[in-house]
Amino acid sequence: VRLWRRAPDPEARRFVLDHPTEAIRLARGKPEAATDARLGAHGEEVRASLGIMRRAALRLVRRLRDGVGEVPREGLPLLREAHRTASTDCTAALTELTHWLTTRELGHER
Repeated sequence: VRLWRRAPDPEARRFVLDHPTEAIRLARGKPEAATDARLGAHGEEVRASLGIMRRAALRLVRRLRDGVGEVPREGLPLLREAHRTASTDCTAALTELTHWLTTRELGHER
């Protein structure tokens, strides 16, 4: 119930209801037991990285919705710079993955 209440949006609440065991595992940060044979070790690493990005995003949304509290004015540039670099790096990673997936789905491996 606590996970459902803390979910940042309807999609996350739906995930908690549809996949309660997985939601609890993700919330506790427990790794999956085995490598999925369909992915292999490197594919599993990519999937795990995406899971980490997603969990970090959900934690950030929850913190912002629950309230950040008072941040001294001199701290705002630090948050702005962290936002800029995270936005750039995460967007670049997801763009690269999109390209990689698309080339393989179309049969144009590099």
